[in-house]
Amino acid sequence: MAKLTMNIDPELKDDAAALFEDMGLNMTTAITMFLKQSVRDGMLPFQPSSYPTGFKVGYPKHQMDHKKMIEEAEADRASVKLPSYAGRLTPDDIKEELSRREK
Repeated sequence: MAKLTMNIDPELKDDAAALFEDMGLNMTTAITMFLKQSVRDGMLPFQPSSYPTGFKVGYPKHQMDHKKMIEEAEADRASVKLPSYAGRLTPDDIKEELSRREK
């Protein structure tokens, strides 16, 4: 076995360890899962983004505001008007339609 040594913020390490423990995992298993999935897919197993998600590092200490997230999603959905046949469209068809409407 190879050894991996890294520097990380102590609070982040403790928060991650607590999260993984809640999932029945230890830090080594969780990081190994991350690395295997990355290698298998040839990419990160998540999409990095600068947009806030409502998720605070330190879960479960800080909970997501689910009510606010649901309200925002419903407001976003209500602001988009698609034709009745939209349920039969692919995600690309929908993006194209929305793009046309913005012009």
